[in-house]
Amino acid sequence: MREIKFRAWCDHTSTMIEFSLDEAMGWIPAEGVYSDAWIIMQFTGLKDKDGDDVYFGDVLIFADKWEWYRAEYGLGLALAGGNRRAELLAQYEAEPEYYREVKGIEDYEWMICSDMQSYWKIAGNVYETPELLEDKQ
Repeated sequence: MREIKFRAWCDHTSTMIEFSLDEAMGWIPAEGVYSDAWIIMQFTGLKDKDGDDVYFGDVLIFADKWEWYRAEYGLGLALAGGNRRAELLAQYEAEPEYYREVKGIEDYEWMICSDMQSYWKIAGNVYETPELLEDKQ
């Protein structure tokens, strides 16, 4: 059975807080802060490659760039020599990192099938680091 816990982002104060289910039952936003300013995110029950809890709203990065692009570059680099090898290495180095947002329940399939704890790590979240998803998906 997975642990049920949450975190909340406050748009007005730009702060993130974490709380358990028990705390959520009696949770009231701080005085002077509008209750509609809080965005609640639930723990998915999964951890990333570093053992950190993954919440809905997190942005994950595929931590092993070589593993991501191995099929595209592996054989070519193994067989190429000289200038061609240098060209392929430069192309590989120019490839972007792969980021993905954990949006909802539909993401469980890819999180489980992608060997989450081996290859993915939390890079940030959509509220504190929205720039991670700009033109990178």
